[in-house]
Amino acid sequence: PYMSFSQGRQTGFLSPLLGLDLSQSRQSYYGQPIYFNLARNQDLLLTAYINDQRGGRLDASYRLLFGTQRLLFATHWIYNDQMFASKIAKMNYDLSDPVETKLYNIQKKWSKTRYDLMFHYHNQLTKDWMLNMQWRKTRDAFFYDDYQEKMFPIRLPGFEDIVEQVKAEKFQFENFARLEGSYANASWLFETQRYHELMTLKRYYIDNLYSRFLNLTVSYPWTSAFHIQSNLTRFGFSSGIVQTTDNNPTGWRWLVLPEIKWSDAPFLLRSKLYGKHYYTSLGGQHKSQTKVIPSFVLELQSNKQEDIRWNIDYHYIPMIKQNNLPEFDVSLKRFEFDTLHDDNRFKGYDRIGDTSHVNIELDYQWDQWLEFRLGQRLALRKNRQCLDINCEGDWLAKHHVSPSLIGAKYRGYPNVEVNMSAAYHVPIQSWLHRTIGLDYQRDRFGLMVDYKVEKDALTDDLLLHKTSSYKERLWRVQSHWDIGRHWNVSIAYKRKLLSERFGEYQAKVRYNHCCWSIEALVGASKEGDVQTKQAFKNHYYELRLNIPQFFDTLKNQT
Repeated sequence: PYMSFSQGRQTGFLSPLLGLDLSQSRQSYYGQPIYFNLARNQDLLLTAYINDQRGGRLDASYRLLFGTQRLLFATHWIYNDQMFASKIAKMNYDLSDPVETKLYNIQKKWSKTRYDLMFHYHNQLTKDWMLNMQWRKTRDAFFYDDYQEKMFPIRLPGFEDIVEQVKAEKFQFENFARLEGSYANASWLFETQRYHELMTLKRYYIDNLYSRFLNLTVSYPWTSAFHIQSNLTRFGFSSGIVQTTDNNPTGWRWLVLPEIKWSDAPFLLRSKLYGKHYYTSLGGQHKSQTKVIPSFVLELQSNKQEDIRWNIDYHYIPMIKQNNLPEFDVSLKRFEFDTLHDDNRFKGYDRIGDTSHVNIELDYQWDQWLEFRLGQRLALRKNRQCLDINCEGDWLAKHHVSPSLIGAKYRGYPNVEVNMSAAYHVPIQSWLHRTIGLDYQRDRFGLMVDYKVEKDALTDDLLLHKTSSYKERLWRVQSHWDIGRHWNVSIAYKRKLLSERFGEYQAKVRYNHCCWSIEALVGASKEGDVQTKQAFKNHYYELRLNIPQFFDTLKNQT
């Protein structure tokens, strides 16, 4: 037997992962990574954990690089999670409720074996074509609450973008295959996709109720003045729990969208024709429907080089009833600068909103550091096409004047950037949203602050065919400070108020030496939503010993 230390890729044991949680759970863990250098272009990393409160855990990550292809397979497997079983027992489910009873029984089984599986494949087939595929499966909805921060503790060079995407998906993820590129001057997208919604108490992600089981989109610029887009989509239900699907059809939607542009500065005229055909099924009954809806936009804008820039456009779409059409992917856009000049006030193509209005936007560059923006929409005729009977969130359905948009941006010395925006609705004399963001970076210190109050935050319930508005408040603060050569302090705080369901904070002190570092963390999180009766809380106080892992990038075969 022998021992050697290497900074290159070589099969053997990597530095151990150690942690001590000093919070109420009083848990500690030891992880031992084992690295297998299978070839220049592929490797395998196995990490076995011993946790005195959570039982055993095994992580595996397999990387493959072959030409323009990247493949990553990863799994996290936990056996006999005693802390999770105790957590479920303390949640006080109402066992007289059939939904809560079902969840309680399923979660008891989850505590025996918990896992997350992930497969991701990326291939730049040619200069113009790219293929992406992802498949994931998770045993329970709370897996990411318990382990998200501890997934992929060892960095995987060359695959960081995939890992970040995986860690960002929490309560829902998607399995998909997408082929996209260009051919014969046209842009093509072939896609099959299915959302998977993780089960929690009386909860569903209604925006993701439908999945695109098949999607083909072609966009072709016939000439500089004529553009045509065609889309064929097969919609089905996402996997997961929904309360009812008795009144929601599945089926096909075919969209043809020709667009003509005519420009003679400073004027721009655009005309679209939305041609939609549906073939749907509901309760064994089949139905075909077709709608054709025209759209006209006349735009006038100033020279972009001027200090005061303005943009005025007129939009017209006639009222054509669409209430009998399915709502596969429709929701109401939030009214802000990014959506001020959009043709359609709805997301998706299932609803094309009737309108006759004028948009006005002013942009004033005060000096090289300070910029102001104003935006307003004026209705010549009130909107009538809505998602529900109350037209919730559609301001021009109730008034002739939209909320007034106000924005300001400051970029100045020393390394400071401030962004502010707000919307005030004169007819109801109320602020609808206010946001401010501060970003300061200098030498060894950084500070980012975000604050948002939004009164007209929208949620779309496709099952009940209703749009609801609610008030949302978000506070977020992040800061870091490098002290000398060895010390680093960072603080993160986030509070999102939806019936006081969300919030988290973390403070971390880190000491770095040449070959190791130690971290002390204090934090807490609170998760839930407006339909969750139990908000999930987690407090932690943790010590971590970090020994750098010499984990290199893969090399292509030569």
